[in-house]
Amino acid sequence: MKKRIILFLLIQVLAFSEEITLDEMLNILDKTSYQNKIYNIQTQIDDDIEKYHKLGDFNGIVTTVDSKYSDVEDEFQTTGRLEYGPFYLEGIKNYNTDDEIIYGIEKNIKDIIYSSDKNQLKKLEYTKNINNLEL
Repeated sequence: MKKRIILFLLIQVLAFSEEITLDEMLNILDKTSYQNKIYNIQTQIDDDIEKYHKLGDFNGIVTTVDSKYSDVEDEFQTTGRLEYGPFYLEGIKNYNTDDEIIYGIEKNIKDIIYSSDKNQLKKLEYTKNINNLEL
């Protein structure tokens, strides 16, 4: 009895089912796959990281402020520095003496020869290739 019921249900399912080709099934899986969505998100993240490292030192303005107090001279000295890439502007405000403004270019020879941004871009290229092959 149970075999007949199962056979009847199986025939009903097959009677109302649709025919689908392997290509159509792969296209449906490709559109609805979570791995494809993860790959697209990772690609977008990699593109943003690539833009950041291509700018190198010119990602924005870096500011620092430092203040020192001298017991001997009984005065404060405040130093502010703005950096954009290799260019800098530094202002020194002394409590009792004149203020100073210094500007110039500062770059390490090591950064010119071996840039960490170039290294990160190379690693990112390898990561993109690996992700593409895994997909």
